Amino acid sequence: MKKLLLFIIIFCIKFSFSQQAEADIEIIHFNSSASYTHGSGISIHINPRGIYKLGDTQNLGIDDSDNNSFILELSSVDGTFENPYVLATVYDFYTPLINAVIPSSISAGNYKLRVKSTLGLESSAGVIDFETSTDYGVIYSEEIDIQISDEFLTSGLILNNLNETDLNVFNCLTEEIPNPSIGSLIVSSESNSSEFTQPTIYITDFESNNLIVT
Repeated sequence: MKKLLLFIIIFCIKFSFSQQAEADIEIIHFNSSASYTHGSGISIHINPRGIYKLGDTQNLGIDDSDNNSFILELSSVDGTFENPYVLATVYDFYTPLINAVIPSSISAGNYKLRVKSTLGLESSAGVIDFETSTDYGVIYSEEIDIQISDEFLTSGLILNNLNETDLNVFNCLTEEIPNPSIGSLIVSSESNSSEFTQPTIYITDFESNNLIVT
């Protein structure tokens, strides 16, 4: 009886701390209840579980067929993905979110969004050699609803980082980067994230006094 109890405890501990290898994209948050329009910014928070291929570390962040990409796709107006519209692409083996803007070429209607991974591990069976394995393929998230109206949005909102880019500070507030951020790039071994100062965000050329910044 004691041996059986010990086996059950070891079994539970082993699988409690095991990591998932098979790729899977979980949608954490997207506000489907809001009405979006041309020029609306959208942000989808995701949890990419499992392993995604990084074949060439030198080409991380750029288009490389040997590296994984996360792609935010918009369906056709009938909700199908036979010829999806690509809203944004993140060239990475991991990302917690994808940002994009609804282009003016999209007609009003009820659409669907999904996140696609180009090189996610499709099986976790056996011993995995990450460099030579060919068991990578396309992985899709669930499809989520989005309503797009025929209005046009021109907020005039500008975000600007006034700090100069150097070895420790970087500025990623550009339209070409789906996941902009401001923060510290290099941290010593004795430091931790609690020592980071809060970033300052400057909002310019915007007349409204009713702003909520998250």
